Amino acid sequence: MSEPVLVPGARDVRGSLDRANDGVDDVDRANDGVDDVDRANDGVDDVDRANNGVDDVDRANNGVDDVSRANDGVDDADDGPGHAAPESETATTCVVACPPHPQHRGHRGDERLEAVADAVTAAGVDCLRIDYGDWDEGYGERTDVSNAVAWARERYDRVGLFGFSFGGTLSLLVAANADDGGGASSRDAAPVDAVAALAPTARIDEALDATAAVAALDCPMLVVAGTRDDVADWEPVVEAVERADGAVVSLAADHFFVGQAQKAADRVASWLVPTLTDTVVRR
Repeated sequence: MSEPVLVPGARDVRGSLDRANDGVDDVDRANDGVDDVDRANDGVDDVDRANNGVDDVDRANNGVDDVSRANDGVDDADDGPGHAAPESETATTCVVACPPHPQHRGHRGDERLEAVADAVTAAGVDCLRIDYGDWDEGYGERTDVSNAVAWARERYDRVGLFGFSFGGTLSLLVAANADDGGGASSRDAAPVDAVAALAPTARIDEALDATAAVAALDCPMLVVAGTRDDVADWEPVVEAVERADGAVVSLAADHFFVGQAQKAADRVASWLVPTLTDTVVRR
């Protein structure tokens, strides 16, 4: 079952909390603003690549139009000001999942985020999938992730961080507790117990450098990269993670892991869950 969450902070950051062992049925997924037809189109073609890897046509296929993103399946009554999901009655661990670039229709209903959420909840770990607030060149979005981690830290014993593409880069930045650069409305950065990034790009901005963040990380880290990825500048991140003795998984896939989202999610979950909980994930 998926529950709406409004992450505290000055920015309008909404999320869906997937509870451990509940799975997510078709009705719950429909509330993320993505119907079956849209989800089928979530594979983005490999033709035009730009701006962290997805042009307007690619993003359009990501399955969420402007109306869907505005509503995103959570009406004002469900998560108005001050709404927050209660503490989990069973799970003691949560993974915060960060979507791809919001200006290219990245959202919390992204196929790869949902696949990871399904995999970790099946293994007894809650998952908070978030949307970002208004576009802020990556800086406000980093604050959003930090606030979501702080929200989870207040409710769970252990917190992991996962992100895809743009979200993967933000995950590494926040896990390293990078300075917000004076960004307003940020809560105190909360540490995470492990971080996994799927197809992260090396840099969003000069001051938002994932390779520098990796060097500062003091928690377990994993990067999963597609060897046919010609979108993100992922090689410097992989090299930095290897230098830091982190874990690297390479798959014969493009940036979007078209047709391989479940395989990528299984690789993430099979590392992230035992790293956080000392249990073995069986898929």
